[in-house]
Amino acid sequence: MVSLQYILLNNMEDFWKFVEKHRNDDPARLRLKYHGSNECWIEDAITHIECMRKCGNKFGEAQPELMLSTLSVEQATSERVAQLHGEIACRLIGNPHNILDMTCGLGIDLHALSGTFQCHSTGIEINPKLANAATYNFRNNPLVDIVNADSVKWLESLSDDTKFDLIFIDPARRGDVGQRLFNIHHCQPDVAEMLPLLADKCRYAMVKLSPMLDVTQTLRDLPPITELHIVDDNGECRELLAVLDLTSESRETEPLITVHSEDRTLSFTPAEERQQHEQYGNALAGMWLFEPSPACMKARPFATLCQCHGLRKLHPNTNLFVNDTTVYDLPGKWYEIKEVADFASSVIKTIGKRIPKADIAARNFPFKAEELQRRLKIKSGGQHRIIGATIGEPRIPERHVLLVLRKM
Repeated sequence: MVSLQYILLNNMEDFWKFVEKHRNDDPARLRLKYHGSNECWIEDAITHIECMRKCGNKFGEAQPELMLSTLSVEQATSERVAQLHGEIACRLIGNPHNILDMTCGLGIDLHALSGTFQCHSTGIEINPKLANAATYNFRNNPLVDIVNADSVKWLESLSDDTKFDLIFIDPARRGDVGQRLFNIHHCQPDVAEMLPLLADKCRYAMVKLSPMLDVTQTLRDLPPITELHIVDDNGECRELLAVLDLTSESRETEPLITVHSEDRTLSFTPAEERQQHEQYGNALAGMWLFEPSPACMKARPFATLCQCHGLRKLHPNTNLFVNDTTVYDLPGKWYEIKEVADFASSVIKTIGKRIPKADIAARNFPFKAEELQRRLKIKSGGQHRIIGATIGEPRIPERHVLLVLRKM
């Protein structure tokens, strides 16, 4: 902590001059060049430069002024997703008086929540260096307090009458030696274990969880969940966001699961999905193919897509759908089907000559996408997408086909 204290006490003039001078330099080369420097703030300045290069445009206007952990940059919420958190919180609680972020980190979510509500906000950060950086970054916001503490112990120490309208938690998903953790009970803090404490201290809690978690098991582990949001960002499933209503002792209705992909959403309950049935159909040239987004694939609302939106699935284990027209508000991508070819050596030999460039994918297929691309001898890019897939309704023989698609 000596280096950061030095920076703060000296108004960071030397620090920022160094950053400005070397902002476009390679951090690895800077560390070699300044190894053994007597200036104790040099390592922090180089780390900040590395963080700036790593985050790119991820944080937009919410980018922290000072960043001192590349791991925090990797794990932090993007600006777009943080804004979504703020929108969900605003719908939940309206005009809160007091909110808490138990895992402040870089403060991206705290920035979004405090900006949404303009109420007193507290951020707890267990890492002293990150806590000091957050203190610096929020120094001009009188409504935000940053505390360097173990957030669970800090919450336990509060008086009985101290309550929060909302507590936000993004449990750490790295172990003691840097390994990735996915089980709710292995992350810190263990939200499932601290449910009685949360119920004593807040009305609502929002918990950012790993996208690797199983949806059904998550609902079992956290019974107070009333909403589970599954969120895409930049084409990847980034998180499960659990909304916990701690104002009632029992959950009378099933939680609402909502998929967020760009500006498209799809909501359903597990009961609604169970009560409906998947419908099947064949893929033909001239039809439209729907490929669910990663978040939609995670949520698995496949019967809902069929029963409520008229789509037809190509195979019980091939999560691709066809329709005669597009349905634009669904979370995923639509493609025009130009050709459906049986996967055979004759097709492999000719298709590359007709379509020199295409994006290649495989869904429930004998080969992975990389091997399929090698066999087809097709370069990446262009206006086409070719998906190797297994199609066939239940009780009808399966076929391995190549779906030649035109991008919208």
